[in-house]
Amino acid sequence: MITVAEALLTILEGVSNFGTTLKKLEQLNHEILAEDIYSDRAYPPYDRVAMDGIAIKSSAWQAGISSYLCIGVEAAGVAPLSLGECSDHCIEVMTGAVLPDGADAVIPMEELDLTLYQESKKIKVSLPVRAFQNVHRKASDLSSQTLLLAKGEVLNSVAVSVLASVGKADVLVWRRPRIAIIATGSELVAVAESTPLPYQIRVSNSYAIAAALKSIGMAYEDLKLFKLADDPQKIFEELQKIVAADFDFVILSGGVSVGRFDFIPELLTKLGVDTLFRKVAQRPGKPMLYGKVARGEGDSATHFLALPGNPAAAIICCYHYLLPAIKKGMQQKFSKQSIKKYLSCKGSISNNKELTSFVPVREEGQDFVEVQPTNGSGDLFALAKSDGYIILPAKSNYEAKQVVDFVPWGRP
Repeated sequence: MITVAEALLTILEGVSNFGTTLKKLEQLNHEILAEDIYSDRAYPPYDRVAMDGIAIKSSAWQAGISSYLCIGVEAAGVAPLSLGECSDHCIEVMTGAVLPDGADAVIPMEELDLTLYQESKKIKVSLPVRAFQNVHRKASDLSSQTLLLAKGEVLNSVAVSVLASVGKADVLVWRRPRIAIIATGSELVAVAESTPLPYQIRVSNSYAIAAALKSIGMAYEDLKLFKLADDPQKIFEELQKIVAADFDFVILSGGVSVGRFDFIPELLTKLGVDTLFRKVAQRPGKPMLYGKVARGEGDSATHFLALPGNPAAAIICCYHYLLPAIKKGMQQKFSKQSIKKYLSCKGSISNNKELTSFVPVREEGQDFVEVQPTNGSGDLFALAKSDGYIILPAKSNYEAKQVVDFVPWGRP
């Protein structure tokens, strides 16, 4: 039996990455960038008009010219017009247009005197004019080949906009893993079963694990759910198919302890899985197995994480071990699992066992947590009232208002 810290380290060391893939820009959904992105040209690529108005030569105004004949209109997205040699000419310009040739200043429409415009096409300027006012200068944002997005960044909506702006229609990203989630147990029936028999329960662990995975960026199409009865031959045959189907991770819940119908450890050995541990000094979740089997050429492997069937144990172990491993494999930036909270002033809590204890808690305000009473690790409905769990080291005692490590649901 190994410690919680040893178990987590073993899993994290066993996972490197899931490789890279090219994705279309429109397919991106918070993937992790696997290449550096540089600007393809200077930005803006031209002297850009920043406001609707007129473009003039600032030297003309400084020479005393205050009335300008409008000789054209220039919209965004067209080649620039030219003022020519006449100092008393102007061109009406729209936001985003190229600054006309010969002009070096833009006067906003609201600062113009248009009294004579209808009669003579002349526009008066009374306020001071300086060179390049209301002009977004060429290359003032960045020059060509400037690093814009570094490998490892999350491709959120702003990053996707940058990719589109520099013409990256296909983007190299770290691949999301394909994950099989298997619930084992002859007592399990489908969620849609309207009237389970008294000795049956609806499968729930698989959906909880899938939801937790989606909270860190996994997509529905990357996950496949299975439900298998306690038939060792059928389980083995299904596991063979799953390995052949190139899943990166196989998550099992149930069948991992030492009971007569706990076939999983034996079947994984038969499958050729190199089991790295089978028990962890923790509660809930003492019977937990991790191993892997080589797949194809190179370092590719299918990872197996077998969790207990009790809902609290399965969900807590999912958060504590599986999510950090998947995040590492997807090359997400490291973030500390737990945050610091204070134990509620309503009482102390002790862990007298030689096991790390994961205790469901509710948040009380912004800084405190209070223990959520449950009726054991199978009490899913009490667990649903919690906001996460705290980590109590073996043989520890925490008094009211003492700092504890808190791991929240949904914010791994």
